[in-house]
Amino acid sequence: WFALKQLRFAARGEHLGDIHQIRDRALMMVRGIPVSEIEKIGNEIYDEYIEPKLWTGTVAIARQHRTVGREVWLVTATPLEVANVISQRLELTGALGTVVASEDGFYTGALASPILHAAEKAQAVRTLAKARGISLSKSWAYSDSYNDVPLLEAVGHPVCINPDARLRAYAKRRGWQVYDFRTGQRAAKLGLKAAGVLGALWAARRSILRRSGS
Repeated sequence: WFALKQLRFAARGEHLGDIHQIRDRALMMVRGIPVSEIEKIGNEIYDEYIEPKLWTGTVAIARQHRTVGREVWLVTATPLEVANVISQRLELTGALGTVVASEDGFYTGALASPILHAAEKAQAVRTLAKARGISLSKSWAYSDSYNDVPLLEAVGHPVCINPDARLRAYAKRRGWQVYDFRTGQRAAKLGLKAAGVLGALWAARRSILRRSGS
C-alpha cells in the first residue's frame, strides 16, 4: 500500500492533503517494520516503475554535472531510504529525503524531521551547502513543480523541467530557463516525478572549484 501511494503521489504531484494522508497512514503501517525491508521495496520500485519512465534528457543533465566534477543531490519528500536507492542507482552524489525515525533497525512510527516539502527543501539544501562549503549562487536546481519555487530561488541557476502550469508561468515572469522533454505527447508525469526529481535535482560545484574561480 505504501509503495502504491508513493507512486500515486508521484503521478498527481505534491498536494499537501496527499502528503499528510501518505504520512499518517504510512507511519502507522511501517511501525515495527525493519528499515531494510523499505530499502528492498525501494529497489523494486526503481526497477519496475522508475527506470522505464526516466526522462533521458534529465538523466543526461545529471550526468553532465557529475562529469565535470559537480555534486548532484536528489532532494525529495520521499522517505530517505527510498531516495537513497534512487540516488545510488542514478550514480548521484547523495540524497536528501524525509527522515522516518527508527530504533535498533526498526521504524518507530514517527517522523524524525518534517516532511521535506516546499520551503523545507530549500532549508535542507542551505544546511547541506554550508556543511560542505558549497556556494548556492554557483549552483543549479531543477524541478517541475511550483511547490519547489523556494528551492529554485535559493540557487543562482534555477531550471524548470517539464514544468506544471503555475511553475511555467512563474518561470516566464522570472526569466528562468525551461526545458520540456515532452515532445507533443501528453505529459507522462511519472517521468520526472517518479524519479524523485519531483523533489528536485540539485547540482552544486565542489568548494575546491569555487575557490579556483571556475
